[in-house]
Amino acid sequence: DEVLNTVKELKSELAQKESQFSTNLNADTSSVEFAKEELTGANTDFLGRLKKTDDGKYIVTTKSTDYVELMQNVSIAESRKKMLSAYLNRGGATNTQLLEEAVLLRAEIAKALGYKNWADSRTSARMAKSSENVLSFLNNLKSKLALRNQKDFEQLLVFKKELDPTATALNQWDISYLSYQLQKRDFSLDNEKIREYFPANKVVAGIFEVYSKLLGVTYVEVENAKVWADGVKL
Repeated sequence: DEVLNTVKELKSELAQKESQFSTNLNADTSSVEFAKEELTGANTDFLGRLKKTDDGKYIVTTKSTDYVELMQNVSIAESRKKMLSAYLNRGGATNTQLLEEAVLLRAEIAKALGYKNWADSRTSARMAKSSENVLSFLNNLKSKLALRNQKDFEQLLVFKKELDPTATALNQWDISYLSYQLQKRDFSLDNEKIREYFPANKVVAGIFEVYSKLLGVTYVEVENAKVWADGVKL
């Protein structure tokens, strides 16, 4: 009973920290300001929906919708680097502390339950049975996937050199941009063009149709519903 109570208390504390970690990410309001020339390559629609500072700079938030648009389309490497740094630092020092505390709590829970580590406690009742089996499986995959990964990076570096003959290496903030631009060039796959065939009203109607058939229910719009923002339908 004493062990059970201890584990319950630790798990409750862990759940609170994990929940707060997620809440902090969702509530994050960090952003980066860019002059128009720093966003060269960005889509017109994207620029049109961004807020601006009093001196005319564009405010790009770290929300995924803004982040992905910039990282895939903006040709200025320094802008992508700034955006990546801001995105990876969401939650800041508060979330770093929560993460460190959560890791320690997980270790305590595992120890209290008689396991060597958290991974063993999570896998013991599953097909993998132990963290050693998981690591063995992943390392076996890693050796095979690394070869494919290296070929992909080599292809991206060749493409980067076509755009910039002085380039000698890939940076982390290059990957999304080069991958998407290469995709558009070699496969004529442009998300902006695809998006034209999927307007919001058509997509929403399609989703309701699918779930109506799947679940055997009917969706009806509520007239004059009280909603939290303009454009929201109930």
